[in-house]
Amino acid sequence: MDPSVAGGVRLGMWFERSRLLGRSLPEWAKYFGVYTDFSYQRLNFAQQGHGNAGQTSFFYSEGTAATWSFMFAGRYGFLPDREVPFGRLQPYAAVGPGVLFASQNPTFRVTPPGGVQDSFEPGSQSTAVVCLTVDAGVRYMLLRNVSIDVFFKYRRAQPSFSYNIVDPHNGLRSSVTLSPTFNLFSANVGVGLHF
Repeated sequence: MDPSVAGGVRLGMWFERSRLLGRSLPEWAKYFGVYTDFSYQRLNFAQQGHGNAGQTSFFYSEGTAATWSFMFAGRYGFLPDREVPFGRLQPYAAVGPGVLFASQNPTFRVTPPGGVQDSFEPGSQSTAVVCLTVDAGVRYMLLRNVSIDVFFKYRRAQPSFSYNIVDPHNGLRSSVTLSPTFNLFSANVGVGLHF
């Protein structure tokens, strides 16, 4: 995979108030929370290939990945003060299921022995699959309601893309299935507003 820049948005809550939906919460609930997270990035396969009996084959693909996750999180607070009683420094971890919306638009190039290179572009395919999402990071409360986050995100998914290819020389049809296992890692920096 080629490296890429990712972006996203997160919305959630910590169970730090004494009541939620009319019910009293225990003191330990303030260490936990839930959030939903949406992230987007390019997901390109770098050119790769091999040779066999004089024939060379190359493959590369351009694509995208958008993930919508539903996370359960835990945190702990350090450096408490009057403005932020829970603690200004808050390491946290979260895990949850997500839906990965992925697309791939591949190009196949084949050069037979002593022949001319053929290029096949079967078009873009999209799919949506369930994925696992894990976050781990640390938040620092700059103000009572403003924080900066540094965190790592991991996503695992196994999408499948199927393509039909027609040989321009003889009209023969063949099918190709691209079934990668995505282990996507990203380092992230974000700013949070707390209400």
